Amino acid sequence: METRDILNRIGEFKPLENSVLPPWLAYPEIDRYSIGWRMGYGESHIIELGKYFDQLTESEKTIYELTYPESEEWKGWYNDDYE
Repeated sequence: METRDILNRIGEFKPLENSVLPPWLAYPEIDRYSIGWRMGYGESHIIELGKYFDQLTESEKTIYELTYPESEEWKGWYNDDYE
């Protein structure tokens, strides 16, 4: 039922093109609460991801979240303000 509800809400499930990987896949060596996300290559990635995510429609954001589910360490990240 959950899958049906999601598909009713977003329509056709099309994989996103040129998506920016979430932080836990892009740089798994950096812990979620590390300063590395506020400096250097981690910061650059978060800025790029924020710009990418801002241009997505609500349906595309849902597809992104389903395509890249949060790891255990990153649970709740999609609900956080990551910028």
